[in-house]
Amino acid sequence: MDKKIKVLFIDDEEHNLHAFKAAFRFDYDVAIVPSANEAEAYLEQNSVHVILCDQRMPGKTGIEFFGSIIKKFPKPVRILITGYADIESVIKAINLGHVYRYINKPWNNIEIQSAIEDSYRYYMQSEELENKISELSRAYKELDNFAYSVSHDMKGPLMSIMGAMNIVNTAENKNDKTVLMMLNLIEKSSIQLSDFVENMHVYYKNNRGQLKIDNVDLNVIKTEIDSLFGLKCLQDNVKLTIDISSNNSLFRTDVTKLRVVANNLVSNALKYQRPDEKDKFVHLNMYIINDTLTMEVKDNGMGVDEKYQKSIFELFFRANSEVNGSGFGLYNVKEIIAKLGGTIELESKLNIGSTFTVKIPSK
Repeated sequence: MDKKIKVLFIDDEEHNLHAFKAAFRFDYDVAIVPSANEAEAYLEQNSVHVILCDQRMPGKTGIEFFGSIIKKFPKPVRILITGYADIESVIKAINLGHVYRYINKPWNNIEIQSAIEDSYRYYMQSEELENKISELSRAYKELDNFAYSVSHDMKGPLMSIMGAMNIVNTAENKNDKTVLMMLNLIEKSSIQLSDFVENMHVYYKNNRGQLKIDNVDLNVIKTEIDSLFGLKCLQDNVKLTIDISSNNSLFRTDVTKLRVVANNLVSNALKYQRPDEKDKFVHLNMYIINDTLTMEVKDNGMGVDEKYQKSIFELFFRANSEVNGSGFGLYNVKEIIAKLGGTIELESKLNIGSTFTVKIPSK
């Protein structure tokens, strides 16, 4: 077992406390206290896996103690130590959920050890179940958001395309300015739909797919980014610079996922440029130190309002409604980075620009 089981033993008889401590101190992380009040004070300050408590104590019985702490400290597994005369009370306590199991006096070390081990397994199973329920709740919430987003984000562009096509089809002069404007709208709406579907595909693959670790050359990533965004930067008058500021350019990770991270961050920086900025730029810097890749994407674009910065990585969140976006991009980035064991941080000032800093350990 990697870590010791944390056990709290409560008994008002001093010789029982010391006997328990002596018997189990090498196997478990044992704490002993002589009263229910001291036990509660201990629980306020320390995490515990298993609590063993004697039933007959002055002031408050073991069952009363367990009943009093169940709401405040629900996680520790509770074991009652009792004499045969208390069996009826014990059965009642078990039915109420206060007690996981009981041990008759006089107890022996093997019985206690077996009870502690069983209780710890129950503790870990309960914790795992709680985590699964939390994950399931999150998945349901994301599914609700997803259903809304699909309806909302696909309906808008589709309606635009249908309306524009209707105008184009009924126009007498196909070179009319209105027709050309509608054709431009169709193109933009189609691109928006394409981006949405692509990001949705990335989202699905990241959640379902396993990591495929391989050697990655940052020079290849650099060439791909330059090739992918070079023309757009030329059209939008944005200066794109890509640097590898370390002698080592080789790294081990999932190249597909790393490519998605780099592409999304650069695409995001280009998307949120300020139209009135004359010297638009996006700078990507990558370097490897101590087997950790750092990727910095800096721009002088719109920036992110401080009140939105904590929400920027949430699924379907958009800080700026004036710019088309799927609400998938940065969420996908953060989820992928987490899967790679890395971190991402944002520094941003409204109307000045943003810097995303990614750190990913080599696999």
